[in-house]
Amino acid sequence: MRIFAKEVFFSLAVAATLAVIGLAAGARERFANSSIETIIPFSRGGGTDMFARYWMDEIIAGLPGSPQVKFLNVVGGGSTNGANRFRREARRDGSMLLAVSASTVLPFLFADRRVDYDLNDWQALLVEPTGGVVYASPQAVEAVGSIFRIKPGHKVRMQVQGATQLGMIAVLAMEILQNDINVEFGSSGAKANFRSFRDGLIDVDMQTTRSFFSSVQALIDAGKAVPLFSFGQLNDFGQVVRDSSFPDIPTFEEYYLRLHGARPSGPSYEMYSKLFKAGFPVQKALVVPTSTSPEVVTAYTRAIERASRKTAGANLMHGENARSRFQETAGLFTDEDRDWYGKWVKDRFNIRL
Repeated sequence: MRIFAKEVFFSLAVAATLAVIGLAAGARERFANSSIETIIPFSRGGGTDMFARYWMDEIIAGLPGSPQVKFLNVVGGGSTNGANRFRREARRDGSMLLAVSASTVLPFLFADRRVDYDLNDWQALLVEPTGGVVYASPQAVEAVGSIFRIKPGHKVRMQVQGATQLGMIAVLAMEILQNDINVEFGSSGAKANFRSFRDGLIDVDMQTTRSFFSSVQALIDAGKAVPLFSFGQLNDFGQVVRDSSFPDIPTFEEYYLRLHGARPSGPSYEMYSKLFKAGFPVQKALVVPTSTSPEVVTAYTRAIERASRKTAGANLMHGENARSRFQETAGLFTDEDRDWYGKWVKDRFNIRL
């Protein structure tokens, strides 16, 4: 019996179509009349909370079976409480997702004792990169050409949530710039830091893009704050360039060059660079366990693709791009990095990780 190429091609096409139909039917059955719980490891109203609620509402609309979504804010531990709960309770059926932020990633990378989860056990369905800006009180700075620097002899006051949280990148940056700083630990998060700045309790702060435009920009417009530098963004070649959201604000590297006449270098800057890569290209993400069934992951991927097309200007990674970026981040730090950072935090702030 002779088998022609077109017959083989037709058979393969039919098999592929049936497989897709089977996956879709499986996903529809799994999601029908179901409820999808999304753990948000922060309080209501913060950046991660707004990110998760917006995108989950869009994603749910594109899933088969018309499931419902429930949001569960699990606060405490700088997001580790919620992440630990997700590790304990999430199943492979896609019925529970976790909203991840850099403040979830960094404690894992630094082997924080509160962490009972492993980023390698999760896969990202969606990743949202973001940027950030360090800004200061006008009373703490002086103009140097087109930029502002901290006045010589001024002791900077800063506030962060904890030694393994995203705010530490701003602390390290200010030290690399050779500023004298006093850091208060134990704030409840970025919103609390902004309020402290607004009320004059601190004079240097950092906010990510969304929070910067929703709160800090008004202070700058009123002359009550000045931007120092942004963290920039990665281009396609892995180089730090100006953030497209802040085209008029120099990157940290540019800012250092203008003040010191050379680019930053050395162990402190190498750690800063890793903190940047851990904290901003994967600033927000929605994840499920790596063991999640393929038909469920496929259904989520298709729903996310549709949602991203509907949202003009969305800066998202999904599908294989999101998964690979998240995996790269999970393996970013070495034992030597953890040792260096742990020693710096202990020597500088008397905090043991």
